[in-house]
Amino acid sequence: MNTREQQTGTLYIVATPIGNLKDITIRALDILDSVDLIAAEDTRVTRKLLTAHYIQNHLISYHEHNKERQVPVIMDKLEQGKNVALTTDAGTPGISDPGFDLVNRALQSGISVVPIPGVSAVIAAVSVSGFSGDGFSFAGYIPSKRSKARVFLNSIRECPETTVLYETPHRIVDSLEHMSAILGSRRICVARELTKLHEQCIRGTCREVYTYFKEHPEHVRGEFTIVLSGVSTRRGVREKEITDGEIRLQLRECMERGRHSRKTAIRLVSEQLEISKNRVYRIATGEQ
Repeated sequence: MNTREQQTGTLYIVATPIGNLKDITIRALDILDSVDLIAAEDTRVTRKLLTAHYIQNHLISYHEHNKERQVPVIMDKLEQGKNVALTTDAGTPGISDPGFDLVNRALQSGISVVPIPGVSAVIAAVSVSGFSGDGFSFAGYIPSKRSKARVFLNSIRECPETTVLYETPHRIVDSLEHMSAILGSRRICVARELTKLHEQCIRGTCREVYTYFKEHPEHVRGEFTIVLSGVSTRRGVREKEITDGEIRLQLRECMERGRHSRKTAIRLVSEQLEISKNRVYRIATGEQ
């Protein structure tokens, strides 16, 4: 170990509970109690956690809106040999939050960065989704702009692996509407308030889950983790999963709400439901 390594402190990336304050490791509590400084996304949230576990320590805020100002402050402490713990409001810093900026700066300066793992909303949601966890991708938050959201969802439309997404309460209904239109009958599990008192998992097709939240606005609260099933690579299996009723409903929505011609609607429904165009055509013409 060189002299600089001996003199500088360590940056600990500490995973905190995503809801239930008991979901934290003994090692994480030891680190939060022993470091010289805790850089927290919201000091009020982290203070509540510390108080629940009888820990008193000095906190400063570090979040998206003050990171440019706070990174130099935290780096100065680390370079003085102080140990710093980085926490987010829930889960692991650096996952869909500005923790990356501080970690990257510390690594560039030769400062030791140590992970203190813990509970994860992504892993928790996948474990109860009913979908395969052998291989899955985490895609973060769905873009807020409608055009970008549609491009994003189209990019994962053919993904054979389980896909995990985050969403906020004020955007969940709009995002589910986009998913209903683009992903149609793909199976989905929407987990909200994981590990909290009102924990809930809603399962069904994208269309069914969108309808559920549209009809139950009282449940549009808390943080959401969305688990989307992978696309079956076996067309025959996929064909059997889709009922004629679902195809008729999708056709009706395309022609009435989307104002598409029957020919265009047949093509779109075939693509959205990932089934043969011939089957959709037979059902469409059978309605006439």
